[in-house]
Amino acid sequence: MRPEQFTIVGVDEVEWPIGEIDEPGTLIRTLNPTGLGGAGFSHDDDQNANQAGVSWRDTMYDPNVIGMTIRSQLMPGDQAVSVEKALRRSLGFQAGRRLGEFWVDSLQEGQPHRRFQVWRLASVLPSPTYSVTQRLGYFEIRDVALRSDESWWRTDPYVRTLFAADFAGATVDNVSDEDVWPHFALTGPITSPTLGLNGEAVPLPTIGAGQTWTIETDPNWFEIHDHTGADRTWPGRRWYRKAPADTLDIPLTITGTGTTSATKLVVTLPQLYGTAA
Repeated sequence: MRPEQFTIVGVDEVEWPIGEIDEPGTLIRTLNPTGLGGAGFSHDDDQNANQAGVSWRDTMYDPNVIGMTIRSQLMPGDQAVSVEKALRRSLGFQAGRRLGEFWVDSLQEGQPHRRFQVWRLASVLPSPTYSVTQRLGYFEIRDVALRSDESWWRTDPYVRTLFAADFAGATVDNVSDEDVWPHFALTGPITSPTLGLNGEAVPLPTIGAGQTWTIETDPNWFEIHDHTGADRTWPGRRWYRKAPADTLDIPLTITGTGTTSATKLVVTLPQLYGTAA
């Protein structure tokens, strides 16, 4: 097995495994895709007159762009043209409105591991020459650019489900490269609950039996919805502590009275990485 296996999942959900240039048995091939080592970034600095150097404020991350030239060698004829047309449909030709995925499969400590980015086509594809494709069975699409709207590579999120008997001393894990905001789904009955990570305990109203409140703590997407879907995101009820990067056994606070065996908390942590593998 190669160190990494690449797959384009098109905007039409068709999967296109990518072989290396000299690798037989694959419809499409490329050599050394770019954009796998991390998104570009710049520093946001303050600088004053007569200051030696700058005062660093923060890092600004760019969207990540995966780049490649795709080649295919097939039998001459109509089938080769059909493959090229299908690939172009998968890459999208609607000004990047539709989304696909790019998968990188590798082994991490001997176990299969997949990271991915959701992409949109970043620039127009070069014009095809289907007559050449039909005659030679060969086509090449140069400078394919697949842009992720965010910087990070993702894996499936970490999800832990806890019942009332598990609440005391509960912990969660974040093995990714970045500090992440938790998502909570709390099902009652539970009276006067508090909820948070790393010692934070934000109070919530009593939740009745069979009712589930969902809480997105990320301040960019912050929202709380009750079991009816009503918005409960009023001022003063916010979370400020993330799950720290590369940390096991992060303390989880979940308290409340009047619980039963049906009381449940589902904690979801996105897993974000700087590189593709």
